[in-house]
Amino acid sequence: MRDAAWKDWYYFQHKDKFYNSSGNLFEKYVSDVLKQVYPGFMNPNPAGSSGDRGCDGISGDGKTVYACYGKTNTAQSSRDSHVAEKIGDDLERAVNNWSRMKTWRFVTNAGLGPSTVNKIIDLNEQYSEPKTTRPVKIEIWECEELWNRLNRLDEKQISLILPPAPHAQDARFVDIVEAIERIGGDVTGTLPKPRIGKVSIQKMDYNKISELNRIAFNEGRQRAKEIERWFERQTDTQLYDTKAELLKEHYREVCKSCSNSNEILERLYVYVGGPDFRYDESRKMAVYTVISYFFDRCDIFKDPNEDSSHLETKESNAVTD
Repeated sequence: MRDAAWKDWYYFQHKDKFYNSSGNLFEKYVSDVLKQVYPGFMNPNPAGSSGDRGCDGISGDGKTVYACYGKTNTAQSSRDSHVAEKIGDDLERAVNNWSRMKTWRFVTNAGLGPSTVNKIIDLNEQYSEPKTTRPVKIEIWECEELWNRLNRLDEKQISLILPPAPHAQDARFVDIVEAIERIGGDVTGTLPKPRIGKVSIQKMDYNKISELNRIAFNEGRQRAKEIERWFERQTDTQLYDTKAELLKEHYREVCKSCSNSNEILERLYVYVGGPDFRYDESRKMAVYTVISYFFDRCDIFKDPNEDSSHLETKESNAVTD
């Protein structure tokens, strides 16, 4: 059985995949999940002028039909009316083409605006008894509904769909993480010019850093002075550079196997704090502090203002808050 740490990892990956996919990529992800969860699930290929006949997936007995819609870059107001129209069209086509259908599920990451909600209410009434001789149960699935099914899978099955959980903590970061945990908020005295600057909003936007990780950066930065104090107390004057280089090397290694910025960050968190670092609030904050502290020093992720590769080493410039 998976423990909570691995569940957290897969839940994070699911949310990232669900909300950041569109069009065919979104349909493929949903289809991949359903194939693992429901034996006999099929996704018919479009054929001729009739296309897929309003079906992005169907259960083996034909009683449950799925339709998928991944959000586009259109404005929320236009998206709402478009989703409402698509729900009506897809349901009508499914009713006309799949005679065994009893349940129709619409899976979307586009959100449910007022037009969409009203459309669903109207359709529920239209396809309920005694309004029709062909009653259909209509279900709308968003992120949590799909996760509730995905979460039924065992470790082996779920790793066929989502990236496997990262490896354990590097022992060479244990000292700094534990030190930040012990320091707490009691920092006094004059501090040297800090080596940590603000994480650029432009850089986070450019690399599609999730809102969750932006919050983590901000939380970590609140304790920047604590980590600066810890480095100043060490007899090894090269320790800062040593830790930075270790993290940079691991970042480069991770980039060889994945390109999603938020997955890369999660692997860095685990590399520094271990897979269960979120179990304890103080440890979690210590890990966030270390990663946000080294963010620019380690040249993590692409910089929108630079043409050179983000994996190339650059000179570190001291930046003050």
